Amino acid sequence: MNIGITGLSDLRTQQGLPRPAWLWFIFLGGLLYFGRQQLFPPPLPVLGPPDPAHLAALSASFAQLAGRAPTAGEQAGFVEQALREELLFREAIERQLHLSDPAVQQRLVRNMRFLEPNTRDSNQRLVERALELNMHLTDEVVRRRLVQGLSMLLIAAAEVSPPAESELRAAFEARRTTLIQPARISFVHRLLGDISEDEAIQILTDLRVRGATPQSTQALGEPFVFGHDIKSESWVEVSARFGPAFTRRLRALISESPDTTGWLGPVASTFGQHLLFIQGFQPAREQRFEEAADTLRADLIAEKEAAALDRAVTTFMAGYRVAK
Repeated sequence: MNIGITGLSDLRTQQGLPRPAWLWFIFLGGLLYFGRQQLFPPPLPVLGPPDPAHLAALSASFAQLAGRAPTAGEQAGFVEQALREELLFREAIERQLHLSDPAVQQRLVRNMRFLEPNTRDSNQRLVERALELNMHLTDEVVRRRLVQGLSMLLIAAAEVSPPAESELRAAFEARRTTLIQPARISFVHRLLGDISEDEAIQILTDLRVRGATPQSTQALGEPFVFGHDIKSESWVEVSARFGPAFTRRLRALISESPDTTGWLGPVASTFGQHLLFIQGFQPAREQRFEEAADTLRADLIAEKEAAALDRAVTTFMAGYRVAK
């Protein structure tokens, strides 16, 4: 039998490759596409760099609260915080959370009515117009709301379980030196006003000699806006009422006095000189497990939730090219 070269090639193709031939075109095309995706993947979206004005605002806020400029490490933390917030905001928009959040829609309506106070559009139409203007992408309140909303959804999806008793006790042992029951003090005070310290000492001496009680001295001194009877307050609470200088002086007098009841003073505040009748003082101490259990439980849950959110953010971050 005489078979030409072309016929031999066709025969081999028919014997070695299944029909129809168009399946092979699809297969080879898919193979080439897969290879191209592996060798030349599409570029990742860019996250960052953060807005310098936003970073400056974070630094200024920190300086105002801390009373000092942030360190280099703290400034780096501001950058990470800004990138994290931008990431969560983008992911929230991707999931269209802004379309179902009533607070976001109310904010957009408010913005539109501020811009067009005489508009007769319905709230729904105002929301649609605000979205057309991309107002949801530039409003800081909307941004914070969406970041918070997505964070809560991610934490809920993690289904964080409450700590077991063994976890609580282990945490208590590890943290017991930091679980402090603060010192608490109870006293009645008399505001003598703007008099000298020597005059206040003379009045104090007379009270002690007479054995005066708080009840017998109700007419002494001036009215005080925060009241005269202080019951079981911490030093932080006392400082909020009377000021830091008052609290420092009172703490010094308490540390020098062997008694936890009786008249002490004078103690000056921005309101004037005070005389105090100490009714009770409990020094700071370590908390017992039963006292610390609720705080520990809340702390451990918060730590687990933060870890779950961190894992989600790390997963999202892998889909971006980060520019700092």
